[in-house]
Amino acid sequence: SRFKIPIDILEDSSCSIKAQSSLAKLIKMSKLIIWDEIFSCHRYNVEALERTLRDIMGSEQLFGGKVICFGGDPRQTLPVVRRGGRAQIVRACIQMSPLYSSMKEHKLSQNMRTDPEEVQFSDYILKIGNGEEDIHIEFGENTIQIPDTYLVDTLEELIDATFPELDLGCDNITDGCIYTPLNKDVRIINDICIEKYPGDSKTYLSADSILEDDHKEAVPTEYLNVMIPSGISDHQLSLKVGAPVMLLRNLQAGPNTSLRNGTRMVVIQMMERALEVEVAVGINKGLRLFLPRVPQYDKSGDYPFTLVRRQFPVRLAFSVTINKGQGQENERVGIDLPAPVFAHGQLYTGMSRGKRGSMVKLRLADNKEGLTENIVYTELLS
Repeated sequence: SRFKIPIDILEDSSCSIKAQSSLAKLIKMSKLIIWDEIFSCHRYNVEALERTLRDIMGSEQLFGGKVICFGGDPRQTLPVVRRGGRAQIVRACIQMSPLYSSMKEHKLSQNMRTDPEEVQFSDYILKIGNGEEDIHIEFGENTIQIPDTYLVDTLEELIDATFPELDLGCDNITDGCIYTPLNKDVRIINDICIEKYPGDSKTYLSADSILEDDHKEAVPTEYLNVMIPSGISDHQLSLKVGAPVMLLRNLQAGPNTSLRNGTRMVVIQMMERALEVEVAVGINKGLRLFLPRVPQYDKSGDYPFTLVRRQFPVRLAFSVTINKGQGQENERVGIDLPAPVFAHGQLYTGMSRGKRGSMVKLRLADNKEGLTENIVYTELLS
């Protein structure tokens, strides 16, 4: 039988699994553990899991003697280190872990995401991912030139190419997505798209508070409402029936069904205290469920208090950040770069979301020559 261990447990750096718990018994029964997108996880998560498995199995073998299959692409985005530079990000990668030398590496030879006949497009994005695309050093250290076939001039053109006939409803709305590096640009694109999308909108306002008692009277609710921390829902959530949304937390949707943070869904029905949504991707595609309002906590550490926002755990997904789009696959891909990418693998990750080169479009603001930055940490690819 195949069992699923909740994702947030394996990715928790503390791995607080009691040896006598049912989860520990399940781990003891397992023959194989698969962990995908390993290169975007902090090395400490893997090292914590390794120590936990040794403790549970009562063995000094690596990972307690369990067979672990890690999957991922080092050309894609890396672990997020808040306020960290290149050295701190590289140090957080699994390649820098002492466990990495004990792993046996197998490389896939065929690009499973792009269509088989798209050999030229596949080779092109591979050159971008490897940092082998021609550098125009006179314009900048990491500057490359994007071919005209991929470029559009305006944001309106980008939206029309990604969501054809959006004002009429756009069939298969989740087949397209616009990727951009920053959350502020995601919100701008989502606001434009939801305005164009047909139907009546409904706006849900969150209930915001502070976790710490000693700050509750000092910070007005109006200030909490305008806060927009990453990773949690907005205070004002405007939705329409048929609009695409993205789940913002791991969710146990049934006895054997778990949904991951980042799952794309479509709004089916909007009620006062619940949202009916349908999963649009993955093995749970077609699953319908009701989402309640849940408390979401801002753990960024940017403020001297912890924001608690009670809101539906979704966000509009006409556009998402490039980091959030990792693992997604789309028929039509738009990439909006009002400013160049700022981290390893972001350009490669965005362009590789598409199956065909003809369906990938980029907008480079204030740049008519197709020049943009491509950041690659080559020391992680050797």
